[in-house]
This record gives sequence, C-alpha cells and structure tokens, in this order.
Amino acid sequence: MDGATDAGDGLYAEFSLTPDCPIAKLTERHEVVAFTPGRGERANPQFVFAAEEVPADPLVEPVVGAEETVVCRVCGDGPPAGCDQGRCLSWDPTRLPVAPFGVRLRSGTLRLSVAATDGEELRATMSSLDDEGFDAAPERVGGAAEAATDRLEVVNLSPVTDRQRELAAAAAHQGYFSPDGPSAAALAEEFDIAPGTLSEHLRTVQAKLFQQIFNCNKNR
Repeated sequence: MDGATDAGDGLYAEFSLTPDCPIAKLTERHEVVAFTPGRGERANPQFVFAAEEVPADPLVEPVVGAEETVVCRVCGDGPPAGCDQGRCLSWDPTRLPVAPFGVRLRSGTLRLSVAATDGEELRATMSSLDDEGFDAAPERVGGAAEAATDRLEVVNLSPVTDRQRELAAAAAHQGYFSPDGPSAAALAEEFDIAPGTLSEHLRTVQAKLFQQIFNCNKNR
C-alpha cells in the first residue's frame, strides 16, 4: 500500500487503569457490553448496557434501545462532579501524546491500547498518565506487527524492579538469550556487577514473567 509504514518499526502497549471516577464506577454497577469514549466538547461518552430497560442511574440518559441492550450517554456538558482526574480519560483520551486506538471500560477498569512509532512516544504517553496519578506500567508491550497478529501475552511488569528491567532489556537487545550471544561475564562487566548477580536478576525476571505467561487462561 502506497505511503504505508512498516508495522514492525512501531511499538504496541496496553495499559490497564483504575480511575477513581464516577464514570468508571458506573461500570461497576451495571454490565457494559460496549463503550465509546467522549470527544471533548463534541460528544459525551456512550455505553451499551446489557439490559432491556435504561439503568436507573442519574449519570446516564437513554439514546436508543435494542433487543436485550440499551444505548445510553453520559449526561451533562463535561466530566461529572467527583471525577478527580483533571481531564477525564473516559471523556477525552485523544489528548494523550499518542491517542489510543482502542478504549474499553468495564467493571471499573479502563483499558487503553496504544500504537507508538517509537519508544519516545510511548514514554511520553506513560509520563502523561503518571502525571495524572495512574500507574503507567504497561501490562502488554511489544512490536506493532506482533500486536496485529495477537501473539503477545498479557503480563504484569510491576513485580520487576527498574534495575531488573534495565538488565533484562540490555540482555535481550545484545542477544544474550541467543545461543551465540554474549556471555554473562561480558554483560556483567558492562554494568560493573558480578556475573552471578546478573544471572540472579535475569532468572528472577524470567521466573516472574514466565509464571504469568504459562499459567494465564487464554480463550483461543
């Protein structure tokens, strides 16, 4: 396709956030089938609820009904009172440095799927989320080409320390995990640590992530 970029050059990340916000709490009270975020002042967020009647909730008003579902939108001209985020991501996620291509909100959890052209864009998005009080560590990260084929696994990176991430990333980039990659001694010398210490850090990272990957339930 003319003008298309190589998807393998980009990065994909998925963030799972738990905003202390009335809009998010709404999804804890009612079963949500689908969610469409707002667009600033142009449109309010909309929900498709698994119900035959409009949920008895002052936060929403009906738009249209269908068989066993009802479409509602958030009332008002902006984020409702009690939303402690300065600018509600449910209301306008496009204001992030990289606008998410996927936004889901169910059971109080907001999930954002982001495709960035490089690490700098992804870090800027993480920094923006951090500034608003969210834990911005992505649950899912990898190349954009991998995301397109849904071959990534969801992992929680929070148990891995910053130092462990740094060492594991350096080991991966330098081919340490390949049969002909550098030795532990060579990599440890670069970081001025003992080879045994490096190996212990890498084993810890592998143990924490592999346990999540191979014990998770996948509906495939």
